[in-house]
Amino acid sequence: MSISLIFIALFAIFLSAANHLKDKAELQVAIGQINIYAEAIDNFKDKYNFYPGDFPFAAKIGPEQNSGNGDHLVSDQDETLNAWLHLDVTEFIFYDFNYNRQLQHAKITANMPELAKGKCGLQILADSKLNNVNFHFPKKQNFLRIAADKNFGNLSWSCLSGFEAKLYDQKIDDGKPLTGNLYADQGHELSWQEDNKLCICPVGNFAEYCLALKKETCIMQLAL
Repeated sequence: MSISLIFIALFAIFLSAANHLKDKAELQVAIGQINIYAEAIDNFKDKYNFYPGDFPFAAKIGPEQNSGNGDHLVSDQDETLNAWLHLDVTEFIFYDFNYNRQLQHAKITANMPELAKGKCGLQILADSKLNNVNFHFPKKQNFLRIAADKNFGNLSWSCLSGFEAKLYDQKIDDGKPLTGNLYADQGHELSWQEDNKLCICPVGNFAEYCLALKKETCIMQLAL
C-alpha cells in the first residue's frame, strides 16, 4: 500500500513538473511570436510609411488588397481585417490564414493569428479597449492586442490570468500593467468574487496585477 502511495505521489510530481515545463515553453514561444509580429509591423511601416491595414496604396502590393484611409490609425473594421493580409502578401509575416472575406468580425486563425499559449489571438487596431481611464493616453494610437475572439466585433474576450499577464509583461516590458509599452486591461470576462474580494486584471488604481486567482480575466495591448 505504502509503495503504491509513493508511486502515485511521484507520478503527480512528475506530471506537475511536465505541465510546468510545457507552460513555460508555450510562454516562450508566445513571447517570441509577439516580438516577431511587432517587428514585422514596424518593418512594414518603415518601408511603406503607413501601418498595415491603414495603407492607402494597397493595390501596389497585391491586386486583391483593400486600401486604408491613410490616417495612420488602424481604427475601423475594414482596416483591422486587412492589416494581417497586408503583412502576409508583402511577406513580412508567413501565416496560413483560412481567410474568408465575407467574415466581418475578428476571428482567430480565420483573419487573426493565433498565439501559442492559451486562447489568445493577435489584432492590430487603434486605441484601447473600453478606453480605460487608467491608461491616460493623450491621443489615439495603434496597438497589437492580445485577446480572445467572441464571434462578433473585435478580439476583446479575456484570454490570460493576471499571473500569466504579468509574466508576459515582465518578459516584454516593465512588469507593470498600466505603464511602459505593454498594457493590461480587463476583457469581457470582467470580475468575480472569491473570499469576499473583488478582483480584476489590474487592481484598480494600485496598478498591480491580480495574481491570486487563475481565472482568465486579462487582455493585453502592446503600443506600436
